[in-house]
Amino acid sequence: MGFFDWLGRGTKKGKKRAARSDRKFLPASGHRLFLEPLEHRRVLSVTVSPITGPDANSAFDVPSGKDLYVPLNGTDAGQTISYSVTSSNPDVTATILSGNPTLELNVSGTTAGGNAFSGAITFQLFKNIAPQTVQGIIDQVNAGLYNGASFYRMETASTFQLIQGGIEKTTGKSDTTVLPDEFNVAAGFNSSGLLAMANGGPGTATSEFFVTAPNRPLADDPQTLNYGYTIFGQILTGLDIYNDILNVPTTLSSGLDLANTPVTITSASIITDTQNGVVQISEPNSFTGKATITVTGQGSTDGSSAQQSFSVVAASPTSTSATGPPLFLSPVANQTTTTNTLITFQLNATDPSGTTPAFTVTGASSFTGAPADVQVTVTPGTGSTATVTLTPVSGFSGTIDLVAHADDSANALHDAQAFTLTVSLKGPPTVTPTTTNENQQTTTGLVISPAAVDGTAVTNYLITGITDGTLFQNDGVTPITNGSMITAAQGTAGLKFTPANNFVGQGSFTVQESPDANAADAKGTTAVAAITVNPAVMAGPPTVTATSVTENHQTTTGLVISPAAADGTLVTDYRITGITNGTLFQNDGVTAITNGSMITAAQGTAGLKFTPTANFVGQGSFTIQESPNANAADASGTTATAAITVTPAVLAGPPTVTPATTAENHQTTTGLVISPAAADRTLVTNYLIRGITNGTLFQNDGVTAIANGSMITAAQGTAGLKFTPTANFVGQGSF
Repeated sequence: MGFFDWLGRGTKKGKKRAARSDRKFLPASGHRLFLEPLEHRRVLSVTVSPITGPDANSAFDVPSGKDLYVPLNGTDAGQTISYSVTSSNPDVTATILSGNPTLELNVSGTTAGGNAFSGAITFQLFKNIAPQTVQGIIDQVNAGLYNGASFYRMETASTFQLIQGGIEKTTGKSDTTVLPDEFNVAAGFNSSGLLAMANGGPGTATSEFFVTAPNRPLADDPQTLNYGYTIFGQILTGLDIYNDILNVPTTLSSGLDLANTPVTITSASIITDTQNGVVQISEPNSFTGKATITVTGQGSTDGSSAQQSFSVVAASPTSTSATGPPLFLSPVANQTTTTNTLITFQLNATDPSGTTPAFTVTGASSFTGAPADVQVTVTPGTGSTATVTLTPVSGFSGTIDLVAHADDSANALHDAQAFTLTVSLKGPPTVTPTTTNENQQTTTGLVISPAAVDGTAVTNYLITGITDGTLFQNDGVTPITNGSMITAAQGTAGLKFTPANNFVGQGSFTVQESPDANAADAKGTTAVAAITVNPAVMAGPPTVTATSVTENHQTTTGLVISPAAADGTLVTDYRITGITNGTLFQNDGVTAITNGSMITAAQGTAGLKFTPTANFVGQGSFTIQESPNANAADASGTTATAAITVTPAVLAGPPTVTPATTAENHQTTTGLVISPAAADRTLVTNYLIRGITNGTLFQNDGVTAIANGSMITAAQGTAGLKFTPTANFVGQGSF
């Protein structure tokens, strides 16, 4: 347990090794990962070491869909350095890892030249991607398990380099606690100096670990180890010590390069690192571009800062290392479907060995377990392809994190791609229609039910598009606004709708199913509620106070209109018809109201005015009908008729008549002009003539006779009358 033979390494071990110098070997790009030793002097500000990629144009080549981990080395004596990072490409995410512990290993050994060396190597432990492994290592360190342990394997081929250590070669120490395999789809062996668990096969990792070589181009990174060994950290400092260990004399044994004298781990401890860090670069599966990453280190006390930039470029996973090119599973697009609806798609892989890989799909939490909430069927296709059918569990909706795998067990090759299956509600829900009258809230209908295919997966509804009114919960009081969520239970209880004031027509709102209370998760076909708002039907009749007036006078009281008690506030207007024997006015006595016109309820409450037809005496009237709006066609209910009594005018008198004088047997030529009494002036339209004595009375023309008891007009009186005395009469005539 603990040793591992990587893909036929033994076939390479019989070759004579090139002589090793006892001088330290530092890769050409090694300076990018650590600070050169400083002279003893006070550091006045933050420094961040240059970051240079090992690939073309000093960039980091990153396989599509895989994360890149880059160590950050800085110095600021007496201060804690805080790192921040930006990316020039929105498709490339750069994150400073935080909250991860640091492992420090102090070692001592002897180089090939017989020179003793000692020093420390530090690693950031990736608790973010392998939490159980990191905790297991911390427990072993705190238990002192690695004190006196060793590095005992050194692989130094030009295309494959690593050092391996643990307690395997340490007498008297053992730990059989198995640490779980923790594989992260995006974390592969494509970053510098990765710390990983050794094992003798799946589920056998205990205490042995290895560290891949730093500063290797992507083509030489051991990507064939992906998903076979748990990556749980990265080297931060001590690359010179790493290279000292790598160059310790070895002997080929059972296909492995084992140290003649293992390098001792004198102590191991978990420390707090205030100077260094790790940046994680993430890119989507389909990414094909590049980005410039800028890292800023800032001191915690004086605010000084320093920056370094580097480039990342999307690349294929092709490798030319001694381990051979890796198996490559093409990126898998995220999949979407609806409840109770299966979906199929194709997996494609490239296997350089020519072997047809086996394909599987698992849950993201386990590289071997079946996923929850979905049934997976994988059907092999032609060549390195397969068709995947995903059938969601009946009634399920939501998002499932999945991992697609391609396995070439004959050559111990494996690749994986993460993707998601989003199962949306299908819809549409149903909403029972309802009908109401204007200015009245609905009392029935608007019950919302989920689509049968979605059933209990629906827990909420998104309400949008409320038109021509206000929507309420079933209590009729709690409003529901556009874009808000209601629970399935509230939908089942039924909603209430209050039309906009005086609105007649079709109101509506839109309903969409959701598996939770988050509006962004509402999916599926929508339903539109149908709400018919009819004109209000009034009971009536209204009441109108009666009034009386003398002829030729306008009313001054009465004619106040009130709605029927049953209709109350529903009445906003009245329709006026049947105006007889006069003219109707608003309360100002000037604004005329014509037959068939509408007045407001307020105008009715203020009271109307009625002017009888000239000289009319008798009953005037008009008819009133209630309406819920200003539309005459919507007036309804029993009508009321206003009672207006017009009485004759009572005159004070007397009028005046100018006297006249004439000779016997001659008609008068002047006088007899009649004028009303000043108090009656405008009311007098006629005069009653009677008591004509000692002659005959004529109108002003002297011809038209006026008989006793007859009427003449005021105008005729004003023109003056004529009087012809009885023949041969001498004396006083009169009328």
